[in-house]
Amino acid sequence: MVQFLKIAIVASLVLVACVARGDENGKPEEAEKLLAEFRKIYHLEEGQVIKRIKPPFPKGRMYDLDQRAPEFKVLSNGTYREANLQCLVYRERDGKHEKEWPFFAYTTHGAAKGYEAGSLVSVVSDVEYRDIDDPGRLLLGKLVVGDYVVDAAAPPDKVVAALGQLLKRECGLPVQLELREGEDRIVVVRGRFKPPFVPKLDTPVELYAATLQPGKGEKDQGTFQEFLDDIGRFIEPNHRVINAVEDARQDKISWHRNVRTRFDDKTLHADRDALQVLEHLEEQTGLTFQMEQRKFRKIIVTRSE
Repeated sequence: MVQFLKIAIVASLVLVACVARGDENGKPEEAEKLLAEFRKIYHLEEGQVIKRIKPPFPKGRMYDLDQRAPEFKVLSNGTYREANLQCLVYRERDGKHEKEWPFFAYTTHGAAKGYEAGSLVSVVSDVEYRDIDDPGRLLLGKLVVGDYVVDAAAPPDKVVAALGQLLKRECGLPVQLELREGEDRIVVVRGRFKPPFVPKLDTPVELYAATLQPGKGEKDQGTFQEFLDDIGRFIEPNHRVINAVEDARQDKISWHRNVRTRFDDKTLHADRDALQVLEHLEEQTGLTFQMEQRKFRKIIVTRSE
């Protein structure tokens, strides 16, 4: 399973570890040389808003990462070894990398073969994956290889457009990307978890509008966020559900979708009516589920020959 972390944790060769950490056998001058090479490669030229660095990556990349996160011992050749690394995204401001760690993604199932292009676009643009409109599947599901440096001060629309050009020119994806502003009606969940509502696997929360259906429908379990995502898919019309709960729990939670087995369009709507489902959720959880109109950004993917 691919895991996504906004941290820089990777591993390298033992030799580089000695150099990076300044062991008695390391050579400080070699470390500086490697770091200087890394900075030169991972740097935007004047006018650039995004740059792709393809393999083979410079060894100084390991040194830089180890300096940023020494507590993770990235050079120990463990879980975060270089072979598992899928993608790094650095942000540069005024000619220097921002101090915070770059975005980091890795896999533990064999050597990395690239990073999913839709996820890359989401990270670079700070637009949610679900808001990438790609009906032709020109982008989503495709793997791309490389690290990236982004101008943190550049207008987001220019960064997105430039990323599309880069993906076409260097990665062979026939795409054009456009950032657009829009509005959407969403559900915001607020409040605190407090007795008598405590998330438990053996006590499912009931998703229903018209009637409960004991022994019928589907049960599921997962994190609280997965529960909210499923609420958004269950209610009609579908809405994005945003978590603003003050003490959101990490415990597993279970839920039961109540839908009559015999239905027509009318009964299906009655079983999933958004306002009624949310009202019943408030009764069960003590949280508030409020409809709001919010602005959001989306990315439109079109074919570019």
